[in-house]
Amino acid sequence: MSIQPVNNVQTKNNYKYNYVKISGYSALALGSACVVQACRHKVKSHKFLAFLTALSTLAHVGIIEYFHHKK
Repeated sequence: MSIQPVNNVQTKNNYKYNYVKISGYSALALGSACVVQACRHKVKSHKFLAFLTALSTLAHVGIIEYFHHKK
């Protein structure tokens, strides 16, 4: 019994950039930088990076919901 690929799912979109991937990786990178600054006890930069992480995570979820409801 062989496994057949699913053909009815659209995996390629017509966008030049994959915005979900970009926003997800930016949220991950900013979150990692925030943790590093917290471990170094740099409170001022930690708070700023936490704010940027929250914004990028919110943008990431917003982009996902936009593409989900656009279908």
